[in-house]
Amino acid sequence: NTVNSSLIYVLVKNLKTADAKEMAIEQCKLLLNKWKESKKTSTKKSWSADRSDYELGEKNNLLAEMVFRINIALCEFDEAIQSFKKYYASYSAEVNLFVLLKLLWEYELKDLWMREYEEALKKGLKPRENLRNIYKFIQENNCLPESFYIYS
Repeated sequence: NTVNSSLIYVLVKNLKTADAKEMAIEQCKLLLNKWKESKKTSTKKSWSADRSDYELGEKNNLLAEMVFRINIALCEFDEAIQSFKKYYASYSAEVNLFVLLKLLWEYELKDLWMREYEEALKKGLKPRENLRNIYKFIQENNCLPESFYIYS
């Protein structure tokens, strides 16, 4: 996953104009929506279908991350978050939150990190200990920690 994220980062850096970035977002969203529709109509229940679904899910999440990173590059922070929430899919809402908060941490977006964390709490989500520790650190220091992994 780190290799894929690094490749996405390089790709985004090489999209030099806002138009190129917007075109990349559109292409990603076209694929994401196409896959979403094909998943709705799929009725296969076999090992190979499960594996195919898993691989499609991985590709889906890479594209969701790409859309997020391109929107961040365009300074469209709320759009980045909304697109991520719409397209990123894992087996639990808490994992989705973890990935989103890790991305926000990477871009040093403290206020958005806090907003998304607190929003998740209001919705009844119970974040893992590491996220609770980061939240506490931010409250006490008014900045993001240097490391994303904080253990008490």
